Amino acid sequence: MSVKKFVHGLTLAFSLAAASIPQAALAHDNAELAKVPGPHGGMMQMSGNFHLEVAIGAGTVTVWVTDHSDEPQPTEGATAKATVFKGSERIAVDLSPTGENELHGTSAELSDSKGLRALIDLAMPGEEAMQVRYQFPEH
Repeated sequence: MSVKKFVHGLTLAFSLAAASIPQAALAHDNAELAKVPGPHGGMMQMSGNFHLEVAIGAGTVTVWVTDHSDEPQPTEGATAKATVFKGSERIAVDLSPTGENELHGTSAELSDSKGLRALIDLAMPGEEAMQVRYQFPEH
């Protein structure tokens, strides 16, 4: 084997390896997403073509919708509901589109997200309806 062929083969191998790095770096799942706070301090999960960040605070549930590149996705025309589980209590919160990529709802029964579970039912315009589950830590 000539040096030229060896160098060419080595260059090709490095090029192929480098091309696969971005996909590996972007690979993620809900277990990994849940460990990293979203841009608004909420918990991240994904479903289909979307990332959903959910924050539960004093009387509010807010959902931000982005794509897998973290680009905001318009929520105008979306329908959504949050079902929040606080121990054995079930709290239903209707969510309405607000802002560029946001859905928001209120309930006087909510204080913070500690130890809560939530189920988000979301139908984005032109997309299949989805359900996304969240388990907020105790601390």
